[in-house]
Amino acid sequence: MHSNSVLHTISLGILTIVVAILFVFYFTKNLPGSYAIGCDSYGYLKQEQLFSSQGLIAGLRTAEAGPEANFLISIASKINANPLNWSEMIAPHCHHFDKTTHQIVLQYPPGTGFVLSLLPEGKELQTVSAFMVVSLVLLYCLANILALDLKYFLLSTFVSYVVLATAVRFQVASYSIPVTVALIPWVAILLYLLKPDPSVRNGSIAIVLGALCGLLVDVRIASLLILPGVAGIIATKAAFDQRNRQLRTWCVPAVWLVFTGLATTPLLYANHVNVGGPFNSTYAVYDRELRFNNLNLIADNINYYFTGNIAGIVAVLTLAFISLRFINNGNRLTGLQRANLAILLLTFLGNLIFFCLKPVAIDYYFLPVSVFCLCFSLLDYAHSFPARAGVHSLRSKAFFLAVSALLLGGSLVYLIGSETPRKAVVRVPDRILNPQDIVYAGITGGTINYYAGKYTSKLDFGTHCMAEQLLTRVALTGKKQYVVNDTPKMDALIHGIGIDQFRKIGAVEDSASSYDVYEFDPSHATSTPLISCDLTVDKQLASQIVLKLSGAVSGDTFKGLITLTNNSDTSFSTRPVAGPVKLSWRFVDTKDLQHPPPWDARKDLTMMIASKHAYEIPFTAALPKDKGKYLLEVTLVQEGFSWFNEYGLTIPTQTVIVE
Repeated sequence: MHSNSVLHTISLGILTIVVAILFVFYFTKNLPGSYAIGCDSYGYLKQEQLFSSQGLIAGLRTAEAGPEANFLISIASKINANPLNWSEMIAPHCHHFDKTTHQIVLQYPPGTGFVLSLLPEGKELQTVSAFMVVSLVLLYCLANILALDLKYFLLSTFVSYVVLATAVRFQVASYSIPVTVALIPWVAILLYLLKPDPSVRNGSIAIVLGALCGLLVDVRIASLLILPGVAGIIATKAAFDQRNRQLRTWCVPAVWLVFTGLATTPLLYANHVNVGGPFNSTYAVYDRELRFNNLNLIADNINYYFTGNIAGIVAVLTLAFISLRFINNGNRLTGLQRANLAILLLTFLGNLIFFCLKPVAIDYYFLPVSVFCLCFSLLDYAHSFPARAGVHSLRSKAFFLAVSALLLGGSLVYLIGSETPRKAVVRVPDRILNPQDIVYAGITGGTINYYAGKYTSKLDFGTHCMAEQLLTRVALTGKKQYVVNDTPKMDALIHGIGIDQFRKIGAVEDSASSYDVYEFDPSHATSTPLISCDLTVDKQLASQIVLKLSGAVSGDTFKGLITLTNNSDTSFSTRPVAGPVKLSWRFVDTKDLQHPPPWDARKDLTMMIASKHAYEIPFTAALPKDKGKYLLEVTLVQEGFSWFNEYGLTIPTQTVIVE
C-alpha cells in the first residue's frame, strides 16, 4: 500500500512537470517585442524611459515641460476657459492637461514603467510575458503536488490552459496586464501559505505579500478592488485560528496592511507631483467616471464581460468553479474554506459591479480579478485532498516542487537570454522634427515622440470646432503645423476642415505601415472667425439667423438649397463643444396642418458661421410616400439643447406637390 502511494506520487509529479514544461514552451514560443504605438504601449514605455533616464524618484514626475507643451496650453486656454474641452487634444497619447498643477501629465500609475525599467533593454515585454507564463505554471505545479490526485490534475490542467491561452492574448494590449498577471499567482501562493500565528516565518510572508499587493496597485489602480478579497482571507484565517485568540493573532494582518501601504508610496508621491495630491487621480475625467443610474449600460457591460470578449471565458470559468465547489463539496468544506470561497465570490461580484458602472468596457479590465480568484481557489481546492504516504509523500512533494521550479526557472533564464528583437525603425520626414513647429498625430503620436523625440498632440481628441480653432490660432502665430493622417477619426477631421487646406509632404513609416503627413495651409487662418466653441442657442442669436429655402422636386426626392445668413454679432461653429448644430426638415400635409410630423430628418453641418456672412447649404429630402400637397419646412437644431425656431428663428416654407 505504501509503495503504491509513493509510485502514485512519483507518477503524478512527473506528469505535472512534463505538462508544465510543455505549457511554458507552448505559450512563450512567439513572445512579442515591445513597440511604442497607440496609447498603452507608448505610455508604459515612456514611463520606463523616465525611470531609466532620470532615476527612481525623478522618474515619478511625468510632466511634459517642453516648449511645444507650454505653447499649446497657452493657445488652448485662450480658445476656451474650460480645460475639459481641450485637456486631451493638446497632449500626447495617454497624457492630458491637469488644471491643478497646470501641466501635461501621463495618466498611468508608475508601477508598470518601474518593472519594465528593471528588465533587459529591448526585451522588456518578452521578459515580463515569459515571467507571467512561468508564474502561472509554477502555481499549477504547486497545486498539483499538493493534491496528488488524477481528477484534480485533469481539472487544473484544463483551467490553467484556458487562463494561459487567454492571458497571452493581452500581452500587447496593455503592458500592465502581463505584469499584473505575473504577480497574481505569487500573491495567491503567499496568501495560501500564510498562517495567522505571529511567527517569524508568517511575518516574513506577510511583508512580501504586502509588498506585492502594493506593487499590484502601483501597476494598476483597479487592483485596489482585489485587495479587500486579500484582506478578507487574511482576516478570516486569523479569526479561524483555534490556538490563539489573543491580540497578537492579528499581528500578521497588521504587518500585511502596513507593508501594503508602504509599497503604494511611489504611487501616492507620483499623484502628488503630477496632479497636486496623493489621492488625486492621474486619469482623465472620462476614465474615472461611473454611471449608477444607467441600467442599459450595466446590462450591456454584464453581457460584454461574460460573452462579448475573449476574456469572458475566464470570468465564466471563475464563477462556475467557485459555485461548483460550494455545490459539490458543500458537506466536506471546512468553515475556513467556506469563508474563503464566499470572500472570493464577493470580490468577483464587487469587481463586476464596479466595471459595469464604467461608460467604457474593455476586455482586459476584468481579467486580473478572475485570475486571482481562480489561482487562490485552485490552491484552496488542492488543500482539500488528503495527504498520501505520510513523510515520504511530503518529501516527494518537496522534491518534485524543487525540480519543477528549477526546470521552469531555467526555461525563464533561457527565454530572457535569447536573441534581442530587432530594434524598431521608424522613418519620419525631417521637416516635422523642427522644435519650433507643431505636430498632430493619432496612433503614431507616441511612436514619433518615443523614437524621434518630437512632441505630438492628438488633435482628433477635440471637437471639430476646437480642432479648427487650434489650427487657426497656431497658424496666426507663424508656426508651421503638420498632421499625420493615421486614424479614421483624424482622416474625418482633415476632410471636415477641408482637404484643400492641407498639403502632403511625406509619410511616417515603419516595417508594417505608412501614414501620410500633411502640412496645414495657414492662408485660410485670417478668414476664420475666432470663437470660444461654446454655444447654447438663445433668443438673441436665433432671431438673427435667417434661412432662405429654394429647390424643386426631382423624381422621388426634393433637391433643395438653404441660404443661411448670420445677421447677429456672434460667430459660431456647427460643431461646438456642446451638441452639434444640424439642419432639419419635415413635410407637413396641408390637409392636416394642426398635426405636423416630428422633425426627424437631419443633415450634418461642418461649418464656421461667421457674423454678417451668408452660406449656401445644399440638401436632399426624400418625398412623402402618399400623394398630395405638402409644406416643406426647414429649421436648425442644436442636438441635446434646443430648436432654433423655438428661440426666434423664422421657419422658411415651400409648397411641394407629390404626384
